[in-house]
Amino acid sequence: RMFEEGGGTTWRLRQHLRYMHPLVEGVQGVAWTEGFWRLNDTDRADAGLEQWRWYAGLNFEISEKMTFEAGYMTVYTLRDRADTLDHVPWLITTFKF
Repeated sequence: RMFEEGGGTTWRLRQHLRYMHPLVEGVQGVAWTEGFWRLNDTDRADAGLEQWRWYAGLNFEISEKMTFEAGYMTVYTLRDRADTLDHVPWLITTFKF
């Protein structure tokens, strides 16, 4: 990851764990979590935990080759001055080829 205002490149490890469970025909409950860790120090940031995301939603099978997912994600970001917690509505359509 690179930024113009700081020297160096931040190397990050991104881990994603997703769970899907059938609820009724064509609908699945979805939950996932994802962490981001900085692996090195730079002028802009120190190594360590950078961000954590949590998500819950529903996945709808529109057809054999298309799904629609709607849910809610929170994003906790660790910052030097003050940590932030963002609330994100999530809508995604997936096409399978």
